[in-house]
Amino acid sequence: MNTIKKTGVKHKNKGDGLTSGDINSINSATNNCVDALNLMMKAECNLNIETGNPDRKYTQSEAIAAVPLDRRIKGMKLRFFNGDYYEEITFLGDSTEESEWNDIENWGTGGTIIDGGEW
Repeated sequence: MNTIKKTGVKHKNKGDGLTSGDINSINSATNNCVDALNLMMKAECNLNIETGNPDRKYTQSEAIAAVPLDRRIKGMKLRFFNGDYYEEITFLGDSTEESEWNDIENWGTGGTIIDGGEW
């Protein structure tokens, strides 16, 4: 992932003007921040909270299918209430096409072992 670049605007004193280059630099940096935040927000979906119904029970298949098309991205973490507890699954598929998205085999559950510890 690329890091967010700073603006190229040098320190200004009160009364100093901004050039079009300064403004473009500020706009670019701001837009990069917004894009990065949107990507982070899109990467996780708490279905019950986002639908405004924290008590609704979902099966895995129902929860997967309920994610709006414009929210679907590779690596998404999806949380939902299964009737007993909140479950979290991660999309591991290569494509967000409908058939791959809805294939339970493309979703991982539980922890991943990293260097002998649980992630």
